Amino acid sequence: MVEVILERVTNISMGTEINAINEFEPLADTDGDAPTAMTHLNSQQQ
Repeated sequence: MVEVILERVTNISMGTEINAINEFEPLADTDGDAPTAMTHLNSQQQ
């Protein structure tokens, strides 16, 4: 099972195949972009 949380969503465009997903916004790179996702990743790296 895969759970996806979309935090800054205004328009989601998805096809029927996983390789047909279109991203309209840049991916989260810093804690400020997606605090909950990045905080979880940062805690696993330490």
